[in-house]
Amino acid sequence: MSPYANVTVIFDDYVYGSKRLVNVCKRGSNTPMAVAWRDEYAKKIEISTKNAFKRDTWYTVKITTGVNDGAINLQAPYSWSFKTRG
Repeated sequence: MSPYANVTVIFDDYVYGSKRLVNVCKRGSNTPMAVAWRDEYAKKIEISTKNAFKRDTWYTVKITTGVNDGAINLQAPYSWSFKTRG
């Protein structure tokens, strides 16, 4: 199994120019992993990590208030965590 994976964030509305405001961090850190994004002008932002996820480790996906739908309706901050398999 590859230690690299994509994290997909799906919104109710289209997002515009917001990709840099969605990040994956190791839990307890505010430093984003090196990431690349896709589908910036759709209803989803797909995050591809350039650094491998570590086994049996918690990560947090963070969405900040800067995510908007092009009409400057801002997303409320939101985050969730997941743990990789050991």
